Amino acid sequence: MTPALKCAGGDTARTAGSVVSDDGGTVEVSWNDGTEDVLARTGPGATPSGPTTP
Repeated sequence: MTPALKCAGGDTARTAGSVVSDDGGTVEVSWNDGTEDVLARTGPGATPSGPTTP
């Protein structure tokens, strides 16, 4: 899976990347600018937390 995002403010730091790992609870994404994020899955209606850098 290759996530592709567009920022309304024009920032391009995290606009395209690749999923590095997915263990069912978290997804690690490596963005084309070299940044990596670990994103936690949430349940329906839950507020997601922000990304963390490994």
